[in-house]
Amino acid sequence: SKTDIAAKMRVFKRLEHDVTKDGVEVEQVHYCLFADCYLPEDALQSTENLNEQHYSEWSALGHLTLTPGASIDYATIEDRLREDLRRFKVHGIAYDPWNCEQLRQRLEAEGAPMVENIMGVRTMSDPMKSSDALIRSGLLNHDGNPALAWMMSNVVGVLDHKGNVYPRKEKPEKKID
Repeated sequence: SKTDIAAKMRVFKRLEHDVTKDGVEVEQVHYCLFADCYLPEDALQSTENLNEQHYSEWSALGHLTLTPGASIDYATIEDRLREDLRRFKVHGIAYDPWNCEQLRQRLEAEGAPMVENIMGVRTMSDPMKSSDALIRSGLLNHDGNPALAWMMSNVVGVLDHKGNVYPRKEKPEKKID
């Protein structure tokens, strides 16, 4: 990518004891998201980039990693994935096969649990519905990364004639990468 943000997301499940409105204690699974966001450094100098101010601020705060050059440096993301594989018990690394085949092959050869996730209505509808339910119930939280919060706020769920929900953005500058 030349102007889009690439993200590596770590998702952890945490079992918590919650109390319902009726005072009943229940066990519920909470999901915690930790985002690492990446952007090509040259995207900050682009005259077409309407988000440059956000990106510069997030980079200065450590919420957005700038990679050298005009395209995403996938080696940086790959190295950080390897670090995660050393630090955590990773159940799966979801990837979109579009422009990701070499990365998949290298990590899979090292034993990484790679899970193909094609970006389409068929694969996105259920996760969109589940995410909406988790957010509404307070069971989905994130690490406070402003880039992630901004992109999540830009997501518009579009319902098709079959009841599927697909993520869209209202304007090109409203990134949901």
